[in-house]
Amino acid sequence: GLDFDGWAVRFGGSVRAVGRVLAVLAPWDRPVALTRAWCLYELYVAMTVGVGLKIAIPASERAALCLGVETSWTAVTNALVAVDVRKATATSPNDLDGIFRAIAGLEGGAAGMNARISAHLRRWYCTAVTQLEEAETRSAVLGRLAHVILTVFERTDGALQVLQRAMNSSDCSDEDMGSHMWLAGQAYDSKGEYDR
Repeated sequence: GLDFDGWAVRFGGSVRAVGRVLAVLAPWDRPVALTRAWCLYELYVAMTVGVGLKIAIPASERAALCLGVETSWTAVTNALVAVDVRKATATSPNDLDGIFRAIAGLEGGAAGMNARISAHLRRWYCTAVTQLEEAETRSAVLGRLAHVILTVFERTDGALQVLQRAMNSSDCSDEDMGSHMWLAGQAYDSKGEYDR
């Protein structure tokens, strides 16, 4: 194990010197990196020292992410709230204790760290879902993606753009159109645009 005296300061300086952090999330709905104390701490440090933090999923996981959004948007929501550093693990018990001590000294402690990482993941997932929308053309799937964008990410304008594509899709059934119109009504209602 490491000697954690002064370690947190040195670690932040090292992350700043590298300038970038890449987090690979796999599987997309239960990323191993989000269960590891070192990984979570590194993500948090990257956000606090202001270096570039890129989150990626392997190409093999993109189809699974699309399927997850298509079949159960709650899977996306569950993946977003699954961050809990208090449940994280490490190979070395000494490392885990040291990381937990370092986290306890942070503003907001573990809860603050969880909230900050979860917020960053929400932004990333929203971008990932929007990119899925760009590749998708089926009306029903576009409708589900719009639902996720509106209800999970609370991005009304993004949801309305996706819904427009869904309603213009050549395979849009009457049932799909009714669902899309209802969701569009919810989106406009949330914007206070009742005359739309």
